[in-house]
Amino acid sequence: MSFGGNPINARSTLAVRVDANLRIGTGHVMRCLALAQAWKDGGGRAIFVSAELTSALEPRLHAEDIAVRRLDAFPGSVQDACQTAYISAELAAGWLVVDGFHFDHTFISALHSTPVLLIDDHAARGTYIAEFVLNPNIFATPEMYRGRCQGQILAGPRYALLRREFRSQAVRPRSRRQGPMRVLVTMGGSDPDDVTSRILLAISDLKLPELEITVLCGGANPHTAELKNTVKRSKYPVNVVIDASNMARLLSSIDLAISAPGGTSLELASMGIPMLLVTMAENHARTADEFARRRLALSAGWYDQLTVKELSCVIEDFLSDNARQREMSQDGSRLIDGCGAERVVAAMQARKVAAAV
Repeated sequence: MSFGGNPINARSTLAVRVDANLRIGTGHVMRCLALAQAWKDGGGRAIFVSAELTSALEPRLHAEDIAVRRLDAFPGSVQDACQTAYISAELAAGWLVVDGFHFDHTFISALHSTPVLLIDDHAARGTYIAEFVLNPNIFATPEMYRGRCQGQILAGPRYALLRREFRSQAVRPRSRRQGPMRVLVTMGGSDPDDVTSRILLAISDLKLPELEITVLCGGANPHTAELKNTVKRSKYPVNVVIDASNMARLLSSIDLAISAPGGTSLELASMGIPMLLVTMAENHARTADEFARRRLALSAGWYDQLTVKELSCVIEDFLSDNARQREMSQDGSRLIDGCGAERVVAAMQARKVAAAV
């Protein structure tokens, strides 16, 4: 899909202010990477500005030819804002992308010298002063920001920020292959409560004859030792993949997924993979509810409100419902086409051109 418009000036820099750690996970960085890829595909360059990054993310960005500038400031502080503004001005950045719950109105106000695209998730800030506010969640609508935003709103799954690899790997519709059912378990880049092990224990209680389990584990996961012990006790074969370098290729071999309702749920939908969503953080509960409301996924609810045996029953019902799986696959891949990042870049460029006229 091509969105036309004017190419990005090869000297135009996209600066991205984003963090990743055990508490906030890696999803903010990965969706910003998708936007940076689309920007670079248009001829520009990108640089990430971070106070915190997990150990695997900086090499990942460097592999994409994206430089990283590290800040010496508490994330979201006034000092952080001053350093970010200085770096953005030093780079003569055309745009500054800001993504994180800890960047408040005071922080954004200090960045006035560079046009700002603020990636937001829940419309929880009082007012929005950025040139663009982007909310790529499945439940997002422009009406959520009515009367509180001075800039342009880009809202909903049309703007889902999926990385370049997903543009060529989407499947419409998807049919299950012969042989053992291949199930992915992915609880985000950090999984601080080791929900993955809980799910594997629930899967081991199943009475289904043939399953092959792939566990996607982020490099920020602090429970790898416990996870390995759980894998050894599984009655089904389990393959653990740490920091997958090409998520779309991995997903192309998967039939079904048990996932946290974060950014991965949008990736799964784009690939036409039926999913069971297990909520493990308050900021993801609304996503799980909306996917379930639209019948694009099943929701198991909160991981800690089900016993292992109850979770096992929910998983077995999900794995056995072939008709519902086909419906999820078709509807999910229609909703998410993998071109959201390109649409966002096209909107940014159109605004730049209009401002110059």
